[in-house]
Amino acid sequence: MPSGYQHVLKDKCAGGKLYLNLRRRHTKKYRKRYGSRTGSVKGIPNRVDIDERPEAANQRLRLGDWEADTMIGKGHKGALVTLDERKSKLRLALPVAN
Repeated sequence: MPSGYQHVLKDKCAGGKLYLNLRRRHTKKYRKRYGSRTGSVKGIPNRVDIDERPEAANQRLRLGDWEADTMIGKGHKGALVTLDERKSKLRLALPVAN
């Protein structure tokens, strides 16, 4: 025999109205809001994984190897892009307009 909620949900699937008496009527479908794998990485053309970085850049043997990162502000109200040169340790931080 199904539990109380299972009975109500089975009734709802059959066109019944028992679910209207529940405290929460499950009118909206639940959507997981974290752990999503889609988004930012998908939209970067010609993206190179960090594992494919040349050994000279890993050992900081030459100038001109830059790393970029993005920092998003609280409530997504602003953003910065940071650029780091690996050998000289020069760091640039630039605000992003949009």
